[in-house]
Amino acid sequence: MSGLVIGYGSIGRLHLRVVSNHYDAFGVVDLDQKAIDRAEQDYPGSVTARSLSDLDAMGWDWDGTTAVIANWGPVHGSTVDQLLSLGVKRLICEKPLAHSVAVGQRMIEEAERHGALLAVHHPRRYNGLPDGIAAIANEHHLGSPCAFVVHGGASGLVTTGIHFIDLAAQLFGSDPLSVISTACGDPINPRSPDLLFYGGTAIWQYSDGRELVLSMNNQSSVATRIFIYYRDAVIELLRNSDIRVARRLEEEIERFPAVTRLGETSDVVFEGPVPGIIDADAALLRIHRELNESGNISFSGGDALASIEACVGALASGKTGRSMTLPLDPLDEHAIAEWPIS
Repeated sequence: MSGLVIGYGSIGRLHLRVVSNHYDAFGVVDLDQKAIDRAEQDYPGSVTARSLSDLDAMGWDWDGTTAVIANWGPVHGSTVDQLLSLGVKRLICEKPLAHSVAVGQRMIEEAERHGALLAVHHPRRYNGLPDGIAAIANEHHLGSPCAFVVHGGASGLVTTGIHFIDLAAQLFGSDPLSVISTACGDPINPRSPDLLFYGGTAIWQYSDGRELVLSMNNQSSVATRIFIYYRDAVIELLRNSDIRVARRLEEEIERFPAVTRLGETSDVVFEGPVPGIIDADAALLRIHRELNESGNISFSGGDALASIEACVGALASGKTGRSMTLPLDPLDEHAIAEWPIS
């Protein structure tokens, strides 16, 4: 068994750290020679190449390979095509799965046609954060969340927002029904000049009046703040996976029970690490074990497609100025379009 990481940027370094500790043989592919030099310096035992073709010419064992796609979103589809044609049967794709709904759907279909397993790395699907939040909410009788609000500076409606979209799906137990937004892209993406960095405000609507609101302004460098609202309480997600849980005082609610009688959440009932959460390496290792041991994937390409549709729906809404129904019609021009996102 061998591990292969395609793309040795910041995310690729996380993946290679896990791969190097889990597989006897491991390799790195990156178009950039400087990235290859860094990989060889960081991991002297790694096999490196500038392309999959070059690695194939070295006699790489594709049948025994678990491949991680950690390059830019717009080339995920073509990278998966190459890996499948070489005979790879176990793939882990970084988020976003693809830069287009249509491309993502084709990737899923091609993996199925080749009999390959395609997992997608959304960390909060594996690190225990949603389950830990639910456990705390149940312990303190908060009920079900009714709103999820994230606001701050230039952290990216897609780059970072896709994590919150997927977390909302877990907290609410469903995918969004529609989205309306002011999403607009600026050429300030630190990853590549070929990618846009989307800012603005987007509101995804769910059943029973629940909403996810992301407001990320490209004119500000202020860190985001993250709040999950319940009827009489709020959970704030802090740095390093800590949370703060604050409730309204019981006597205030008993005196004025109507939801329109607002009150401060002055009773802090919990503050600290989310119960049961694990670190990024351990969470990522879970995906490798699923692929190599059980073959039962917790979060597949098909699961990840809903997050792509939610992102693309927001970008389409910002472009057209109208609300977009979700999931998108596969024949809709915005579902077919390729977006400069990663």
